[in-house]
Amino acid sequence: VGVCLVCLGSAPASCIYWTSYEASKKIMFKSEVLQKAPSMTHFCSGVLAEMVSCVLWVPIDVVKERLQVQSDLKSTYRGNLDALVTIYKSEGLRGVYKGYWATILSFGPFSGLFLMLNEELKVLAKGHFGIKSDKDIPFVMFMGVGASAGSIAAWTTNPLDKAKLRLQVQRSMQAASSNTPPLFYYRGFWHGLISIYTEEGIFGLFRGAGARVLFQAPSTAISIACFEWIRARLL
Repeated sequence: VGVCLVCLGSAPASCIYWTSYEASKKIMFKSEVLQKAPSMTHFCSGVLAEMVSCVLWVPIDVVKERLQVQSDLKSTYRGNLDALVTIYKSEGLRGVYKGYWATILSFGPFSGLFLMLNEELKVLAKGHFGIKSDKDIPFVMFMGVGASAGSIAAWTTNPLDKAKLRLQVQRSMQAASSNTPPLFYYRGFWHGLISIYTEEGIFGLFRGAGARVLFQAPSTAISIACFEWIRARLL
């Protein structure tokens, strides 16, 4: 359910993401201070790219959530567009972008850390193998660097992702007006994160991190390898 919308929205959202990342880097590197701190520039550019691309990703996510629980709702949606229009008419932009900041707080640091590590690991790989230009880097090396960076970023930011996912589950149950007693109730992102740590400890925050790494490693490897390989040949 909602697969068509995800497929249609993925391409433009990804284009916006990578374009925003490159544009942010160019602007930030004009600063003499940031030129001396490239890692910080890459991290901040990654966060900004996530913030811009989520202008598309969040509405897609909201519609997908509603379609997945529509069998439990009193009124159902006729499709992706109908769901989007209905949510906007009944809840306004606030409803369409519900969970935007929770998404940014989760995926922003992941994106920043992933792209920062990718740039750092790429430099190390080029030095190790004596490669001078990005054009000479083989596609498989781009994938290896991307998978490594994505794995580290996924593991590190797992607590943030867990809090976001819990809030998504909570919203879905509320939208469905489920009679099932909620397993948890969070007032917001930070309350959720603190509650998970208080009730489940540090192991609770990182439970599921392995599965997240297994998902993100190939995903980031493919996306960054395609982007880097094409960029190296265009620039």
